[in-house]
Amino acid sequence: MDRTTAKLLLNSLYGRLGMKPYQDNIEIVNSLRAEDILSKFIVKEQYNLTNNLEFIRYENKPIFGFEELYGKDEYINFMLDCDSKNISVNQSLPSAIAITAYARMYMFKIIYRLIDLGIEIFYMDTDSMTVNKAIPEDLIGYNLGLFKLEHEIKHGYFISPKLYAIKTVDGKTIVKAKGIGSKLDFNSFETLIKNQSIIKAQERWFKDPQNAIINIKNINMNISSINLKRKQIMINNKLNYTLPLKISK
Repeated sequence: MDRTTAKLLLNSLYGRLGMKPYQDNIEIVNSLRAEDILSKFIVKEQYNLTNNLEFIRYENKPIFGFEELYGKDEYINFMLDCDSKNISVNQSLPSAIAITAYARMYMFKIIYRLIDLGIEIFYMDTDSMTVNKAIPEDLIGYNLGLFKLEHEIKHGYFISPKLYAIKTVDGKTIVKAKGIGSKLDFNSFETLIKNQSIIKAQERWFKDPQNAIINIKNINMNISSINLKRKQIMINNKLNYTLPLKISK
């Protein structure tokens, strides 16, 4: 329980600090009020619920050109009114950015050290990495910032961030495929490693406030090894590794 609580606090902290400073307003209003909101606020969603009732979600921000339409005095009064009604959220965007940035800096510091020791790195994420041999003992432990051995891998495919599959020496198969869930099996990664795409149907839920229902649809997802952030190196028609992109002027 202590471990679960500590992990939840660590993983939730930067997300909480990175929330929007103000929440959107959500109202069910008559048509006249909806027109008034549309004429002054930035509206994100709007649906007709009945002949005279509308669902509307909007920001406490003026539309573009508000001052030109209504005049400077009305603009000042509008902004003061918005500030008084804003529902603030305790957040700190600089802190959220710093947490993830320092985590990345720390990981690269470790990676450069491992590379100097001749250790090959197959994959890395925010707080983990896959390597081909044991890492130094001083990097292993239970304190914050240290690593532990999760799996010993017998066979693995690492296609792109959040898209990989491994078989462990104790017979476990672990597949991670962001956005597609458990639709991919281990053998599918042999197709991806050859730079071929896979089409899989994925269930998606779509809200329909006007009719107060949720529509469930199967959407075809195109899964491929294409990585727009890295240059892919193919050897014997298989994805072998990637390199940083170099952009020339």
